[in-house]
Amino acid sequence: MDLKSFLDRIIDDGIIAATADYNDAKDKSRLSGSIKGFEACRDKTTDQLIAAWREANESLRSKMDADNLDDYWYWNCYQMEIEWVLNCLSVAINKPLLGHLPTARGVMKAAEVLGVGTGVSE
Repeated sequence: MDLKSFLDRIIDDGIIAATADYNDAKDKSRLSGSIKGFEACRDKTTDQLIAAWREANESLRSKMDADNLDDYWYWNCYQMEIEWVLNCLSVAINKPLLGHLPTARGVMKAAEVLGVGTGVSE
């Protein structure tokens, strides 16, 4: 499987899951941030994904003391979905893209998409 196909599958599955998880009116910011975070990962290289995660992390940090919780939850979900893509991709290319990745859930999702014992070609 090539990198684009793998990323598209992780992104598409993620958007479906976020839509199911954030289906309440109070979750509007979370859903919007999640979808935008996943979409920010399309057609990106690993270096571009890491840069996008860092930028999102800075945006999230700036919202931590904000009075507007909608902004905070938007950026929290945006950043976490980019991190999810990096998590799964870390497994697929057998290289931790952030110091705390991959996680067991990332391994399970990558195995679901790739099948056991296969990887992604960059």
